Amino acid sequence: MPEMHDHAHMHGSSAPTPPEAPREPGARPRLKDHLVWPAIALFIICAITTAALGATNALTADPIAKQLALAKNEARQAALQAASFEPIDLAALQAADPNGYAAALGTGKRAFSEASYGNDASGATTGLVVLVDTRGYADGLQIMIGIAADGTVSGIRVLADSETPGLGKKIRDDAFLKGLLGKPTANGFAVAKLATGDVVPVDAVTGATISSKALIDAVNAVARLNALLQKGGA
Repeated sequence: MPEMHDHAHMHGSSAPTPPEAPREPGARPRLKDHLVWPAIALFIICAITTAALGATNALTADPIAKQLALAKNEARQAALQAASFEPIDLAALQAADPNGYAAALGTGKRAFSEASYGNDASGATTGLVVLVDTRGYADGLQIMIGIAADGTVSGIRVLADSETPGLGKKIRDDAFLKGLLGKPTANGFAVAKLATGDVVPVDAVTGATISSKALIDAVNAVARLNALLQKGGA
């Protein structure tokens, strides 16, 4: 006798799920089509952009670093004539005499970014040159300051600033800097209206007392650092 199947059992069993029917031409896209492909496209765009930026940075980083190094060296030469420059370990100086280093910096938002002794062709020291990061009317004021072996201001070069055009930016001008160049640093400098005693008065740029004072204070800080170094700090 042929095998008989239990009709009730067959009726109660779960039938296989039919495959998803293909979309009819012209049918509305499913929600996942709206979400997946734009996300994939965005990922690809981001990956390509990141790779391009990385390649650009790799190509430009070295030339930019060389340009910055060249600009700093030119600024050193403008601030202090020397055949060569010998870097000073400021971190070691600060560690050896933290109080003296802090006193040299003085109050305000100011830092010594780098310092070097200048030497002539025979190896004799011609003076000290220091890059000072400070704040004038705005942040971002960078000044290379040189002090000759005789204790006078040998040169000043503003590398960067965010001072007001037509006012604070005039601290770069010879008309202002001549009040400092060649002058002895022993007694310090001050804006003329604030100078007392033996302090050397310097005429501020008209309408830019804050910028003028920032540069003058940076020169005073370098003069104090020079005195600290001469005491045997480094």
